[in-house]
Amino acid sequence: MTSPVGQAPSVYTNEGVRNQLELLKRLLGLIPVKMPFLTGTPGVAVKREEMEAALDALSVALTYFDDAQSCLNASAFIAGGIVGAATLEALLMALLVLRKDEVIASRVYLHKTSNGKRTLLEFLRHADLGGLIEIAQELDWFHCDGIPMSFEAQFLSQMVPTARAGLIKHLENIKDLGLEAARTAKHFRNLVHPGRCIRDKVDLKTEDGMTGCLFLLLAFSALLDNKLSTATSKATP
Repeated sequence: MTSPVGQAPSVYTNEGVRNQLELLKRLLGLIPVKMPFLTGTPGVAVKREEMEAALDALSVALTYFDDAQSCLNASAFIAGGIVGAATLEALLMALLVLRKDEVIASRVYLHKTSNGKRTLLEFLRHADLGGLIEIAQELDWFHCDGIPMSFEAQFLSQMVPTARAGLIKHLENIKDLGLEAARTAKHFRNLVHPGRCIRDKVDLKTEDGMTGCLFLLLAFSALLDNKLSTATSKATP
């Protein structure tokens, strides 16, 4: 099958995946502890129920994360990509609260909430991954100059030189890599619907799941480098 960014080379290293996921999990675990220190933007109050919704989203993200990790450890890449994309969705929901000031001023958010007539909490309750990625795109959350640093350090470093060179060459040809990685993760997640596979004549194979997981890790890496790493390094309790 054809993904939005083409088929990545079938190069995978369990050690690289494990390193990348462990980094993500450590940062996810830090967010609830430091959340009260991350939302103090002057003039933009984060309501208690919004904070509770963000904590609920993070709790769900960690549950999805553990299942995604189990899938990848068992080389169940299609399942891992689907559950992993749900992790990304829950994480973006939490970040909407953490970054409420920039979110509620964004063009996409205003459009989706009828110029702010719907509250942030109402929006969160009905948000989907596509809409969340649109907001993240406007706010440049997935921006990266080339390949994300955390992906290079945690994943690429574990690959043999020839495979690493081939993957780097493929990725360097993709414009807006972080954003396209998130869109690709969403594309593969949607293949959980058999009707979509039938309609689009998708011949789904394990290699497609590997590609979906690879771009999911890239999306997480871009988000890690842009938002999570800086957020969790702010104001220590």
